[in-house]
Amino acid sequence: MVMVPIMSQDTDHDEEERNNLLPVLTRAIPSISSYEHVGDRIVQGNAVGNRVLVRHASTSSSSEEDAGSSSSSIQPTTTTTMSQQHLFVKLVDAVAYQHKPWADLRRTLLYARTEVRFYNEFVPLLGLEPLVPNCFHAHCDLGGLIDDDESATAIFSSGTKTKTSHTNNNDQERNHDHEKDARILRGKGGCIILEALNVVVDPIRVSSPSPSMSINNNSANKDAVDHNLHDMTGDMIPNGGKRWMQASPLTPPQALQCLKTLAKLHASSWQDKDILTRASERLCDTGGSYHLQIRNPNELKNMAQSWDHFYDNFQSVAPPELWNRTSIRNLGKRIQAIAPHVSNELTPGLSIGEYATIVHGDYKAMNAFLPVPSSLKDGGEDEHKMDRDDDDDDDVYMIDFASAGVGLGMSDVAMHIVHAVRPCDLKDGGEEQLVDGYLRALNAALRHSQTKGSSSSFGVVHAYPTHVAMRHYRLGCVDYLRFILGRFWCSATLESFEAKKGNQNTTLINRDVEAAMRFIEKVDIYLEEFETENERD
Repeated sequence: MVMVPIMSQDTDHDEEERNNLLPVLTRAIPSISSYEHVGDRIVQGNAVGNRVLVRHASTSSSSEEDAGSSSSSIQPTTTTTMSQQHLFVKLVDAVAYQHKPWADLRRTLLYARTEVRFYNEFVPLLGLEPLVPNCFHAHCDLGGLIDDDESATAIFSSGTKTKTSHTNNNDQERNHDHEKDARILRGKGGCIILEALNVVVDPIRVSSPSPSMSINNNSANKDAVDHNLHDMTGDMIPNGGKRWMQASPLTPPQALQCLKTLAKLHASSWQDKDILTRASERLCDTGGSYHLQIRNPNELKNMAQSWDHFYDNFQSVAPPELWNRTSIRNLGKRIQAIAPHVSNELTPGLSIGEYATIVHGDYKAMNAFLPVPSSLKDGGEDEHKMDRDDDDDDDVYMIDFASAGVGLGMSDVAMHIVHAVRPCDLKDGGEEQLVDGYLRALNAALRHSQTKGSSSSFGVVHAYPTHVAMRHYRLGCVDYLRFILGRFWCSATLESFEAKKGNQNTTLINRDVEAAMRFIEKVDIYLEEFETENERD
């Protein structure tokens, strides 16, 4: 048990105890003797991130001859050596989310459980260590709240979980109990401790370590800019001193680099029924942070109204030739009607269908750390070298596997490209080139896996035919628009886009008008294909 015990009442003492990470750190790594925070805590809706500098104390014994003794006796001596290290601690403390309805609290806790299981069980099983930051500790305790074998898949209705075969009969009782008495939540939650990466905040200027997690805070990163890397990390520079960067939007070479690493993740479990069956039981049988099955059904129910709101609020900046189309005017109703078909097509199901794999589930740009090209590591280079392919064989580090599970890899690809690649870079075949680059990397990884004698079964060299992959990509784009429209565009305005325009953690289509319009135009075309397909079926 690694969570700091939290009392049910929010006293100053309890808050101090909650913020004390030493019990968490020492239970995970006993050699830690002290720590200090680096920057502010990073708080988001489902977790809290802490960048810390920890100090390790180690002792060694030796024997020395006592020169002052007539008997020349041997005296034992003990030496204590101190070293330091940067870590990133991600905490999910159930007490902190007591205010949430049970359905939302359950989702938060299951995100933590999924990510802990991914690091503990699937990273070593699939040999994914080169693709993720070093994980020193991952633990989750949901005892008394969620059964260990309870599925992460649930259906929600108006904030209350609807009974399904996946849910536990005690859910309604738990819903009332946790709201009345936080003691049942005490000590429940999850903890993940990762290495902190040396992150370049400015592509040309190297700064101090940043968190290797998906909890992003631009101002917190900037706080560290003026610290000297060596002074901050001493003799324990993480990851051998390798330096990393994050960016959004991504240039095409950067996006391709991310997709090449994604392909290796997908190849590691590609059509392997045993592994995928285990993933559906231990992670999620419908991978993805926005899968229709885990979203609030009100999002789909209100899809037409959400689109009407967006249509009216963005009419002044929309291209008239696009906005005047009947198909665009009715886009919300069309998405609402086609959504179940699209979701079914993107869900391999319990039979572990063809092209199934373990998907990341939330592969946005800020969930990837790119290695800084070697030409920049000494500084003073042209920033445009960041776009070149000198080091494009270096894997990126992927983070945040809270939504990992069984799915189709093109869902990850579609989200990644839409989330962070500028419309101008997708024109004139740019989008197809990115998808093709992913497919080449996937097929290369599958051939490598075959050479090593993997048990995965994909009887042809090209395991993901281009025409099939592109169809899945188009489905993924439609599905992503369904999520964005139901979750964000229902309240979007020109003012909200303006406020978010510099937020790298926000998808481009929710902060850039041009990106939104280009995506709408594209999905309009894709919808025609799947509407015809659905009518035939």
